[in-house]
Amino acid sequence: MLILLELCLASYLVCGKTLSCKQILTSTTSLTLPTSTIAPTTEYVEYIPGNINLLISVPHDGTVKLETIPDRTAGIKINGMCNYNTLGINLNAVNPSDICKIVTGRDLYASDIAKTLLQEYQTLSGFTAMPHIVIANLHRTKVDFNRGINEAAQEHPLAETIYKDYHEMIKKVRQTFRGQGLVIDLHGQNHKQNSTELGYLWTKDELDNFDYTSPSSVKGLMKRKGVTAKEIISGFTSLGYMLEEAGYKAVPSNRQINPGSDRYYRGGYITQEYGSRDGGNIDAIQIEVPSEIRYEGGPEVNAKYGRKLAEIIKTFFEHYY
Repeated sequence: MLILLELCLASYLVCGKTLSCKQILTSTTSLTLPTSTIAPTTEYVEYIPGNINLLISVPHDGTVKLETIPDRTAGIKINGMCNYNTLGINLNAVNPSDICKIVTGRDLYASDIAKTLLQEYQTLSGFTAMPHIVIANLHRTKVDFNRGINEAAQEHPLAETIYKDYHEMIKKVRQTFRGQGLVIDLHGQNHKQNSTELGYLWTKDELDNFDYTSPSSVKGLMKRKGVTAKEIISGFTSLGYMLEEAGYKAVPSNRQINPGSDRYYRGGYITQEYGSRDGGNIDAIQIEVPSEIRYEGGPEVNAKYGRKLAEIIKTFFEHYY
């Protein structure tokens, strides 16, 4: 009962509006909350409340294309800085080297993996533990929640409001954590390598050169547990090792400790902002799921991966947190 009351309080603190504690307590005889129990700060940001210090963020699988928000456009460099207020500027006349490119593609079905992960995590825990989940419903053409606000919302007032809603949600969930915690930023990539890319903020060049001197998004974990970078990326309890053992290619991992000639994403704004690179005990890891798993193999391949990812994250989380 105490855990359920704490869960209600956490939901209230994060959302300001959600199901009442009475509704939560009477809707289930166990700790589990149905996946339909979503308390949005706005209709464009969904929050599924959890009860452990684990948050899954899904910023790029939104489908809503608000006509009141213009599509994001590429920017131009002015005095070396990217400016996205390009109304009236003919970008075709700008030197290509001065163009600030943007990405607007959706991470198809990443949110399906997140919700399968949530259900499986509850089942594996005997319905005693569940992570928090924050999902963006607005399409990336309108707002990119994994970028700084200037590139993400391009000075449009409503876009900025929705962007801030998403990030305030993450911040308030983190504030409910007691002690150390973990943020998983879940994405999808189309690199056609059928490999899950795990981002700890080390760059491709740093990984290729075995240079782990720059602070990572799991710096707090490494310091707290006294583990090395190599243990984090390829040890027996690393995400990479466990994915490989489950039959899924991953990088970095024990099989492929660095990207080499492969394409690789190291971790974006959310991993940088909400991990422990700059201090603290809340870490972050970006997980980039390949298109072969998210949609090319069909719904069952997607769901199977989500279930296995839940098992792997649960093992990782219980070992280190």
